[in-house]
Amino acid sequence: MEIIQMVANICAFVIVFQLTTIIHELGHAVPARIFSKDKVTIYLGVGNSKRNFKIGGLQVVFRGFHPFTGFALWNGDKLTRIGKFLSTLGGPLISLMVGMGSLLIAGKMSNTIYNNLFTLIAYYNLFQFIVTVIPIKYPSWWGAYGGVTSDGYKALAILKEKAEPTN
Repeated sequence: MEIIQMVANICAFVIVFQLTTIIHELGHAVPARIFSKDKVTIYLGVGNSKRNFKIGGLQVVFRGFHPFTGFALWNGDKLTRIGKFLSTLGGPLISLMVGMGSLLIAGKMSNTIYNNLFTLIAYYNLFQFIVTVIPIKYPSWWGAYGGVTSDGYKALAILKEKAEPTN
């Protein structure tokens, strides 16, 4: 019975991590799509596999299984400065909201399994919020993120941009 429980826990972890990555990337993609009306692409995983589907102007590309890796890409030239800023911080903000909401739900759960599941969701989303909102350049040992700047770093760069003159 302990082996079944261990396998179930591992499956729960993998599912939670993948769903959290998808939700985080949707936090970027939805504002980018709303503000630009242009195509937005979410890339999930790493690898050469390219299974994809479209929902309106949102394209989701599965490049291989890796529940911790995702990127949202959009044409920044089609966004205003505030649109870029909100799209950039959308991922961390949705992670924060899911994390806080999951903590509230976990506190109401008397069932240990559900309490543990929502606590896992909460802590992972809060961890993801912190890791993405701190303005840093990720070290090379971070795999697919090595050398990439965090969402917080990108948001600060947008704030530092000079506003375009109006005529």
